[in-house]
Amino acid sequence: MNKYIHITLLLFLTTGIAYGQKINISEPALVRKGSTTEISMHIEAAQMNVSCGGGYRLELAVEQGSTRLVLPEVLYLSRTRSLYEERRELLSGAYSPEPYEVFERVKKSRTYSTRYQVSVPTYDWMEGAQLTYRCYQYGCRGNLLVHSGNLTSPVSKPEMAEVEWYAKPEVYRAMTLFLTPEVEEVKSRTEMLRLNLEFPVNDYTIRPEHANNRHELSKVEQLMNIILNKQLVSVRSMHITGYASPEGKFTHNEFLAKNRSLAFERYIRNAYKLGGIPVRTSWVAEDWDGLIQALDSVGEEMPRREQVRHTIVQNSHREPDAREWLVKKIDNRIPYQYMLQHIYPTLRRIELDVDYVVSNFSDVDAKALIFTRPEMLSLNEIFRVANLYDEGSELYNRVYAVAARQYPNNVIANNNIAAAKLRAGDAAGAYPYLQKIADDPRAYVNIGVYYYLAGDPDRAAQYFAKAEAAGIAQGTDNLKLMKP
Repeated sequence: MNKYIHITLLLFLTTGIAYGQKINISEPALVRKGSTTEISMHIEAAQMNVSCGGGYRLELAVEQGSTRLVLPEVLYLSRTRSLYEERRELLSGAYSPEPYEVFERVKKSRTYSTRYQVSVPTYDWMEGAQLTYRCYQYGCRGNLLVHSGNLTSPVSKPEMAEVEWYAKPEVYRAMTLFLTPEVEEVKSRTEMLRLNLEFPVNDYTIRPEHANNRHELSKVEQLMNIILNKQLVSVRSMHITGYASPEGKFTHNEFLAKNRSLAFERYIRNAYKLGGIPVRTSWVAEDWDGLIQALDSVGEEMPRREQVRHTIVQNSHREPDAREWLVKKIDNRIPYQYMLQHIYPTLRRIELDVDYVVSNFSDVDAKALIFTRPEMLSLNEIFRVANLYDEGSELYNRVYAVAARQYPNNVIANNNIAAAKLRAGDAAGAYPYLQKIADDPRAYVNIGVYYYLAGDPDRAAQYFAKAEAAGIAQGTDNLKLMKP
């Protein structure tokens, strides 16, 4: 097998011009070391022509026949696609493993390098397995497979050691560490909706039937159904911000932004019983910051994009009308016409921020909400619900998955779902959660258990010793458990 894989992706745009995206994978290696398999390679991506809302996903896997162990992926995304994927995961309720690396606001002029190294447990089916890749393109037609192939030759089974390593269930189950979340006395929450309500030029009326507005307003209804449930939530305040795009006179745009904000306040007051909830309104007459962000994520199809961006940034000290005039002058208004059609409509929008407090729940009430309204529960309440089910049961594991999904960056949430999987002997399932919190001392115990299950007792002992040094008693206990 060649040690250098060169992938060229051809995207044929409506202009008829072909842009070649290049992803180079060099020195791919799949090495079995007893109960652990190590994967490494160097990935370099160049000429990545990522359009607004687009991107690429490089999926790597260890594959043997119909069995695939999917590894952490590498993403090359526009800023818009990155935000969309985060939102999609939250709304779908599905867990996506943590990517190995994410490159955002990808530009064609740059090269993106990754030194890829991961370690996974070795399974019996891996004899004869290969390291494979699949490259997908995000776009308006969905998530399309554009290239795939093998990176390594089939790996042969190594010679067995004289004494085969065996992870004892009674040992690793006793080793795992669950962390108890602190009680959240006041469950303060903030929800922000960005509503891409489309307003005709020079209009500020909320028109549900116009363009895609009915879909956008359905997001408001979903939020209101939750926050106006007085048994669950007490709303402190709402804040509405209206935005206008930068075309036309600044004074007129300020009039539009202000009245869009006020119009949306009237809309929600008429549509929902807000009672005495304070609603504050503000407005941004011309969203130049939003325009710069949009320019960073738009693809090369926009003419003179870099020149437009440079002109805006370098003239930020000028009056808005003067800055717009300078942008209009570029290339006989061709870039300006592009922005009028493709960018400015997205800048004319409403943002709704809601500050509220969620009620505290008994175990019985929390159990009733865990799979329907998990956002209402604190991490401590979710932890208490998990303990209502038999350890290792399907519902027990689902509750810990809910916690990790609702609190994706929380050390305790990730530690506890990893602990649940480790107790079930699922080291591969625990790996992505432990990877997210590997630098936190509270994760050292379960990282050590992972290596114990993976057949690397020396490395397991190192992590238990690190936990002991951090003052975690379970680290000391686990070092004793490892002794014959």
